Amino acid sequence: AEAGEAVESLLRMNPLLRPTAAQMLRHPWLRISRAQPPPSSLHNLYSNAVSNLQEGQLKKLVLRIIARQLPHDHPHIERALKVFQSLDANQDGLVDEKEFVSGFRGLATEDSAEDEAERLFDSADRDGSGTLDPLEFVALTMPREVACDDWSLHRVFQAFDRQGIGVLTTDKIVATARLLEGPLISAAQLDGLEQALCAELLELQVAPDDETRINATVAQIRVGSPRLTDRVKDVVKDVQAFAKGPRYRHVDFGDFAFLCGQVESKSKAVVKKEFFRLVQRVADINMYQIDAWDPPAWPEQSGATPQGCWSAYVMDGGLLGQRDLHWS
Repeated sequence: AEAGEAVESLLRMNPLLRPTAAQMLRHPWLRISRAQPPPSSLHNLYSNAVSNLQEGQLKKLVLRIIARQLPHDHPHIERALKVFQSLDANQDGLVDEKEFVSGFRGLATEDSAEDEAERLFDSADRDGSGTLDPLEFVALTMPREVACDDWSLHRVFQAFDRQGIGVLTTDKIVATARLLEGPLISAAQLDGLEQALCAELLELQVAPDDETRINATVAQIRVGSPRLTDRVKDVVKDVQAFAKGPRYRHVDFGDFAFLCGQVESKSKAVVKKEFFRLVQRVADINMYQIDAWDPPAWPEQSGATPQGCWSAYVMDGGLLGQRDLHWS
């Protein structure tokens, strides 16, 4: 009955008698009930956002790529979209600053609750539209255990290393940032992001692009010396050289996981990274919890259909006869 009434109202001959878009969004047939998520979900997602706000440009870029690559049935996406729906007061599929600040009121970790929430909103609103779409919200509230696990980081590593060489350089990371952010922000903002990334990567001693050095590094990593003792000596020399002081380095997955992972003890993380690298070189065993190279969900492979924007709402039944996230 409600569906018939809605369609009939849209088919009225006189345009003045037809409902406006805003009126249709409030129609019972289209209006979706806003279930209030438990306070623990709001608190956890807000805490995640505050933690992610403190990260550098590289890690924030990694978070945005992870958000694009997570499967749609991932627990974080399902949890984040439920909270997103509860914040979306006018149910237009976007969350503006007022809705964001109002929804998280009382959860701030600082005395000035609104200022902190506004900073979170501004950091997530990459395109400066004044609203957050579901993808921006998912990236902003990414939990640390998802952002730091080997599977997520390996998929991001593959997005950076689209040629499958096995090492990253500054140019590769910047090129991926331009691919991700280029359609969203202005040229001036993009240049500013590139400068900030380059400065951060320089501080981390990540090498600029150099095919000759890349090929030499890859050959050493994949082949090594023919004898076992020589392979071990190669690794020891690399560790000793790194300990002597600053030098440019090409970042393999072990280095990347170390830079972006959850580091509770730096010394333990370094030992783990170098031990895993030793096992890889000597025994050709991958100690990380990752599968063989698999094309990442983003960027799309050549010939694949580009993905559109996310919708925060689900479609029940209908022609599909199933409950599923859909593209708008």
